[in-house]
Amino acid sequence: MFSRPYVLNWISFDLLSLMLPFYLLYWLGQGDMLAKVDLFGIRMVPETATFGLLLISATLTLPLWNIVAQKVSKRFAYILGM
Repeated sequence: MFSRPYVLNWISFDLLSLMLPFYLLYWLGQGDMLAKVDLFGIRMVPETATFGLLLISATLTLPLWNIVAQKVSKRFAYILGM
């Protein structure tokens, strides 16, 4: 069966992925479904800007986590990342 830390870890990811669009629409967009943000001179919807920045930051920090995983165990690097 599933271990509790595994299930709790995925519950946190699922909650974040479900709540993020509502946060972006109702907090950043202030309820306006057609809201636009200006990011580096490009006008786009807040969801696109946020997910793009998340993707860029994850891509840039991946080599760092690879180095950490090689120096210590992968398990410890995963726990540090959480």
